[in-house]
Amino acid sequence: MAGRQEGPAPEPRRGLTLAVGLLGAVLCALALPAAGARLAELGARPGLERLVEGGRLTPEGYGRALGGAAGALDWLAEPRLQKDLALVLHALAARESGAAATGLLSEARRRLETALEEAPADPAAWLRLAQLDAALLDLSGAAL
Repeated sequence: MAGRQEGPAPEPRRGLTLAVGLLGAVLCALALPAAGARLAELGARPGLERLVEGGRLTPEGYGRALGGAAGALDWLAEPRLQKDLALVLHALAARESGAAATGLLSEARRRLETALEEAPADPAAWLRLAQLDAALLDLSGAAL
């Protein structure tokens, strides 16, 4: 028993290693849009939080919030991101007047409708939709 020699260590199973590597690559690819969206909205998050609290932003702050919310939507079409963009557009429309304000309000309403089609159980979003309808003087849809 003292003279027992061990052979070379067995080679790892190449097939299993390859399968695990491929599975890891697929999972990383599936996570990429969500990660890209979260990274894109990082710059917009402080401005969005301030707008939710009823605050105002500087012109640069509106630009960052708008760019971050739109950039996140480029990565991932998620209802929350649509609502965030609608919030920024609505707040930005309050600073504008005339056709520019109407265009921003219409775009905000369209984004909010899209978000509510996918996730209708959000009372705050329904309230914002009614506020947008009131701002657009379209009170026929505000009561629905």
